[in-house]
Amino acid sequence: MIKKFVKQALFAGKDVMIEVEGNCMVPIIMEGEKVLIHSIKNDEQIEVGDIVLFEDKVLNNLVLHRVNYIYDDLIITAGDNNPFFDPIMDKRKVIGKVESFDKKIEKSSANIIYVINSSSNQIKKENVYYTDRPNETIDKMKALNYSIVVIHSQAKSHLFESDVSKLNKIAYFFGYEFSNELDNHIFKSKVDSVLRTEIFPDKTDLSNQIKSVEFLHAKHNIVPFLHSN
Repeated sequence: MIKKFVKQALFAGKDVMIEVEGNCMVPIIMEGEKVLIHSIKNDEQIEVGDIVLFEDKVLNNLVLHRVNYIYDDLIITAGDNNPFFDPIMDKRKVIGKVESFDKKIEKSSANIIYVINSSSNQIKKENVYYTDRPNETIDKMKALNYSIVVIHSQAKSHLFESDVSKLNKIAYFFGYEFSNELDNHIFKSKVDSVLRTEIFPDKTDLSNQIKSVEFLHAKHNIVPFLHSN
């Protein structure tokens, strides 16, 4: 049922969040990690290094492996953690692909990035990324010179009281709690600021939190790099 839903959604041009089973793509993608699969457009090019989704008729399952070789319309894939290549197949059998977080950030000129807990509702906007391993993402963002700001409803300081709009590059994190023991929680020592968007500490939905951030940067004449598709 899940495989059928994923295929139907991708064929309809919709992006789909899936949970990965198995360790064939470790350490890039860990077992149990949620990744966003992008639908393949007719004219979209598949390149060596892409992580693609295709159906294995023998295993009767969907497979997420990396493209290692391309020759005309034929490709050879393999799991990063597998010792052998997959059989040669027609690249038209690819139904979706994952664009790596690092690659997407490097290609982006955005000064403002939004990182959201994978368990939250998906928002269709540019420069929005989902992860259930926020600390790994924070390390990547810091290496790219982003300041880390966590939006949390119980924070003492309000967004509009802060000086974050003066920062050059900001990664805002939404939907996370703090802990030094759980992978899907944030280590507080890695964070530059913890702020709330509410007037009073309270629970606000994700879309309103993002609107508050957008308003702050628009107010300070910084063009926000977040637009509706």
